[in-house]
Amino acid sequence: MLDFLPLTFAPPEDSLLYTGRYDPVLVGLSILAAIFASYASLLVSQHVSTTTAAKTRRSWIAVGGLYLDVGIWAMHFVGMLAFSLPCPSRYNATVTLLSTIPGILASTLAIKIISRRELSPARLALGGH
Repeated sequence: MLDFLPLTFAPPEDSLLYTGRYDPVLVGLSILAAIFASYASLLVSQHVSTTTAAKTRRSWIAVGGLYLDVGIWAMHFVGMLAFSLPCPSRYNATVTLLSTIPGILASTLAIKIISRRELSPARLALGGH
């Protein structure tokens, strides 16, 4: 039954397994958060590509990275809230907020890469990685 657990000697008893469920409304909100954040950051990257002043360009790249990260973060955590288990769970606010830092850095780098005037397929793939 549990073939995806190759590192265990025997599958656990069915009575020990948690059965989770998803709230479809929250899943839909999670998807909408990802769509809107992606759209907003793509608009920002388009704006960055037409900006010539270096300081303004850096500011827009930072804003685009922040938009993209907050959207990813919101999608992830709304999706996590959509899943419920028959046991209590909590989130540490400090760790949760610190988890945004790598996302902001990666999102800012992606916006910087895709907002160049000339975008080759290789550069687009690098920005999407």
